[in-house]
Amino acid sequence: MPAIAGIIGRSDDAAVSRMREAMNQRGEVDVTPTLTLERDPLGHRPLYFARLVNGGVVYATELRAILASELVSNPKIDPVGLASAVWNGFVMSPATMVRGVESVLPGQRITFDASGKELSRQFVWSMPRPAAQKTTDESELRDALHDSVKRSLATNERLGLFLSGGIDSSSIVNIASKYASGIETYCMAMEETSLDESEAAAAIANAIGTKHRTIRLSERDFVDRLDDAIESLDQPTFDALNQYHMCRALRGEGIQTAVGGIGGDAIFGGDKTLRQLPKLRRLARWSRNIPFRVPLACIFAPKHSQQKWAKLPDVLKTNGDLLSLYQLTYALFRPDFYEQLVDGIRDGLPDPTRAWLTGEIAGHEAVETAAILETRCFVGERLLRDADSVSASLSMELRSPLSDAKIIAAINRLPVAQKFMPVGIKPLLRRHGLAGLDPKLFDRPKSGFVLPFDRWIRRNLGTVMNSVMRDEPALSAIGLKPKAVATLWDDYQRGVPGIYWTRVWAIYVITRWCQCYGLRV
Repeated sequence: MPAIAGIIGRSDDAAVSRMREAMNQRGEVDVTPTLTLERDPLGHRPLYFARLVNGGVVYATELRAILASELVSNPKIDPVGLASAVWNGFVMSPATMVRGVESVLPGQRITFDASGKELSRQFVWSMPRPAAQKTTDESELRDALHDSVKRSLATNERLGLFLSGGIDSSSIVNIASKYASGIETYCMAMEETSLDESEAAAAIANAIGTKHRTIRLSERDFVDRLDDAIESLDQPTFDALNQYHMCRALRGEGIQTAVGGIGGDAIFGGDKTLRQLPKLRRLARWSRNIPFRVPLACIFAPKHSQQKWAKLPDVLKTNGDLLSLYQLTYALFRPDFYEQLVDGIRDGLPDPTRAWLTGEIAGHEAVETAAILETRCFVGERLLRDADSVSASLSMELRSPLSDAKIIAAINRLPVAQKFMPVGIKPLLRRHGLAGLDPKLFDRPKSGFVLPFDRWIRRNLGTVMNSVMRDEPALSAIGLKPKAVATLWDDYQRGVPGIYWTRVWAIYVITRWCQCYGLRV
């Protein structure tokens, strides 16, 4: 889907007039005396804006569109956006990687007058509060799920559905088969056999009755198109290039609209964080009265390891704050090493983000809180934004029917045990998405749609990365500390425990993305 962009400002401003004239010819400009920006409830599509020096506001659904307008004079890296990216592996809204450019939060509405003055800012949709009256009736959820999938099939273009072989994509395809015929499904196969679910996907496609194709991605294909893939990212992220290559393959098949299973784990309770977060909270609270608890924990935490259990001292320091615990769970680095890499921010969260998320989780049980944070952070700020960015770069639209506000509202009215337990198997989605399919098709360990990065980095991809990871001037230019990056890269290559591929890959992508768009601090 192409970028949507526009501008509001004084008619006597030459730059504004030029852009308005060009955009008006394409029917893209808002000429009303006020401008209202509103982002969809779950963040399926980003929405960025920047206030202009001489008054007015430029906005777009792609950050690169704002940069291309040249209305943001001398764009530089935002240190808060950079710090957020290093902690999370992606930037948390409302921060962006570009100073002076802000991202509208999901469900938020902001209104400006013609001079660019902000008139109001409010949330028109938030995560539902705990329902006063719970129900055990799942018919509302079933109807919402079917309705969302059915709506995702509406297009005049050729449609392709992702089918990885997991519960999420299989549920969508299974439901879709009840409303459409001649469904085309696609699966990506990896060289790494432990990550290859193509045989399982083919079996599920056969059971449902779709026209199925397996797409194969080699390390050579990935390395050869690495620059194009990174340039497709609207903001740096370590988790989008699998979607890029899938979308690229479908686009080559003539597919312009695709449907995927983003959001299923978070919304239906498939992620282990829903189990881990309550346990970490109990541990942090239980230990509050133990003398010298943090120094004692430091004895058992290896100094140079980035493994999750090595974060124990930091876990205890939270005193059970669920938002801080969640951020620690997902942090790419221990806080002490994070501060060696970049001038950090608390928990990797911009202050407005912390306030927003604190309000979203208020009043919910710990397991519900984990699900909300997964939906808001992992899904909304990472997966959905990544999917929109890479598909848009290929002139495609990628739809995610499981990430739907009506589905969330219906799930919220069910008891916690009914909607999430046992954690990890997504019982609701199995019941209402996989109906009619043999359960044995899904009796296998979960793999996930990931690329064999560790294997590739230790071979040809690592050779490509090495020059960037050791380029001190380039790292310093974007606000990273070269000595810490070199230590990280060396530790990864030596196989130090806890230095996973995600750590080095995130730093590499951040650096290359900034270089692609010519950004410096």
